Amino acid sequence: MNMLVKPNTSSATTKANVLIVDDELSMRAVFRDMLEELGCSVSEAENKEALVTAIGAEIFDVIVLDLVMPGSDGIELLRTLSEQSCRATILLSSGQDRRILSSAQRMGRMAGLNVGGILQKPVTIDAMESAIGDALQLKRASQLTRPQIESAIQSGQIVPYFQPKVDLLAETGAPRVVGAEALVRWVDDTGELRNPGDFLAEVEAFGLMPTVTSAILSGIVDELLCLQERNGAMVPISINVPPTMLHELDLPDQIFSHLRKAGLGPEWLVIEVTEESAMQDPAKAIDILTRLRLKGFSVSLDDFGTGFTSIVELYRMPFSELKLDRSIICDLSQDEDARTVARGLVALSHELGMPVCAEGVEDQDTADFLRSIGCERAQGFHFAKPLPADEFTRFVVSFDGTNGEAVT
Repeated sequence: MNMLVKPNTSSATTKANVLIVDDELSMRAVFRDMLEELGCSVSEAENKEALVTAIGAEIFDVIVLDLVMPGSDGIELLRTLSEQSCRATILLSSGQDRRILSSAQRMGRMAGLNVGGILQKPVTIDAMESAIGDALQLKRASQLTRPQIESAIQSGQIVPYFQPKVDLLAETGAPRVVGAEALVRWVDDTGELRNPGDFLAEVEAFGLMPTVTSAILSGIVDELLCLQERNGAMVPISINVPPTMLHELDLPDQIFSHLRKAGLGPEWLVIEVTEESAMQDPAKAIDILTRLRLKGFSVSLDDFGTGFTSIVELYRMPFSELKLDRSIICDLSQDEDARTVARGLVALSHELGMPVCAEGVEDQDTADFLRSIGCERAQGFHFAKPLPADEFTRFVVSFDGTNGEAVT
């Protein structure tokens, strides 16, 4: 029998409307107790049919989805949710190996679903509270309107923060700053900082990604000019080009013109593209990326290791840097398989003549391992968090060895 249980939702403390999808009655009871203690309204579904019935009858903020279900496993259920255009944040729960959970997470995101965190059983109430909190941030983002976002862009509230990239192979002294990645942030009129996960989905849905990217590029140009005034303490800054813009054949001309008007050369801007965006239309990507290289820009392959880029495409496309995704880097301190993969990717990149940058470095042991395998560059909280423009300027000029020459 299909089962869909609705609780009393009259409590004023309700924070989120949550659907638990799990075939085990005892596990649903444990999750229900946790979620109701956190003030959530809770429904339950024990199989695929009950899940389809539930999402057809009600809008949920969060779906807690077990990956191991009789009849239909979690991957099939993710496929079903994608077909139903589900907009809830999906939390994957299972006692399976964490790599299986991570693979399912990536698969769900590639299917267009809003897959949030992972709940590895047994789940603590602290882990559940953290995951639901992240999901509620996404819920607040979904309440944004197009006029609100347009107003934020026009008033200069959407700005770049800069995360330094350092030279891991420097022989002496503190790591030298050799670049930065520009990361989009929204600083609202109250001074509250919003991270990309709070608003970028709506930016993309409203077709405003090119406008936001242009605003970030303008912020990068302003920062480069500011660094230039500080005794030429300049470093190249990376900008992320979204998939929707990697189909515009005049993109290289647009970017080149923007820098030329400011009197800056292309050597100061690095174009970052993800595996996903590069592979959506490889023919156009090769066209655009090759023209960018011909104009003097460096092109970095971002988030490498999270998608399905063919090794053949890796050498066919004109990349000048490989960036290892944080999902690999965060496992280096405890997972020998991750270390093996990192060694192989660094060696492959070097054979192709490309330096490697590691994202998400958070401790000295990870930095030491990356240095030992010849990874040239790194960024992460171990070195510096993303900084607003004025703090980043001070950070760069405080390092000895920054000599005003672009590092390529």
